[in-house]
Amino acid sequence: MATTGMAMATPGRRIGFHTGFRRTNRKFGSSRKAWMRAGTNPTADEDEVRPPKPDVGNKSAFARAASVVAAAGTLECAYLSAVSWTNATSGVACSTGGSCASVLTSEYAKLLGLPLPVYGALGYAAIAFMAWKLATKTEDDATWRNVTLNAAWMLAGGSLWLMVLLHGIMKQDCDWCHASALLSFTITALVTASVPAAIRKERAKEVLMFAASSVIGLAVVQLGPDLLKDRTQAQAFDLPYAEAVVHEESSERAQVLASRLRAAGAKMYGAFWCGHCYEQKESFGKQAAQVLPYVECYPDGFRRGFGNGENESGKKDTPPAKACLDAHIDGFPTWVVGEEHLEGEQTFEQLEKALDKVEKGSSQ
Repeated sequence: MATTGMAMATPGRRIGFHTGFRRTNRKFGSSRKAWMRAGTNPTADEDEVRPPKPDVGNKSAFARAASVVAAAGTLECAYLSAVSWTNATSGVACSTGGSCASVLTSEYAKLLGLPLPVYGALGYAAIAFMAWKLATKTEDDATWRNVTLNAAWMLAGGSLWLMVLLHGIMKQDCDWCHASALLSFTITALVTASVPAAIRKERAKEVLMFAASSVIGLAVVQLGPDLLKDRTQAQAFDLPYAEAVVHEESSERAQVLASRLRAAGAKMYGAFWCGHCYEQKESFGKQAAQVLPYVECYPDGFRRGFGNGENESGKKDTPPAKACLDAHIDGFPTWVVGEEHLEGEQTFEQLEKALDKVEKGSSQ
């Protein structure tokens, strides 16, 4: 009887046990699938809240584009650096008639003894590297992103100052300078676009401060020496007038062009101490230079640092000749052909083109 009872009890337990396990397993499997679909971990603490993934914006596309543009800026500034170092600025192509050469050889073209494009090349190269690293990072890196953003806005601030210097102080025009400014502003726009909108709003004041610091820093370094310099007799110089001697022989084309310029009433304004003026005369040659309608702006010599004459020597700074003041000459050489003011050294083609307009207008 005991044996029978045991046999009867065991199957009951076995059947009940297996039936209950299968139900529990099905229930557990269904819950597991639900957990997987919900993206949760059944073993994690129910109170744990996972932080959302950071919104890195469209950083990859914009940052890559910024890196490519910055690489183009690096090449441009590297070329201008080489031109400045080799003193080959007169050969720089410029649609504005040679002003690029005047800008690249001006007193503002160097910073702490180095050509300004050298700093531009280094800045562009640094941003090209940073933007590329930012684009290739799989996770948002706040430090890397902020450094790249600050550097881009500093670059834009520097370009803004150079545009003010170019047009407001030097009153020159330069295709290469405009191209560099356009590249830097484009880089800044692309790097800024790679940052999520919320972060752009949060860091707006900071990046503007970086841009302003770049403007102020460059202004102080470039203009500070002139503003703070004590113009005393010890710093003064007196350069007596000396006519430049041209050695090159004139071509037939140069002689014809010189005669046409004189007949059209054109003028070449220059200074005896101006190297570019001398190079322009050499391009015509000594025979044509005798016919060239040249106006000397400092026929009485060139003096600076004496002020208004209140010094021991009684000398004064020499102003430009009245003809140059009346013609509003800001740099040398400057050609006035008809209504056109052509600054810097000009090629024969540029002068002939300007003459054609004058002669065509006079014949109508």
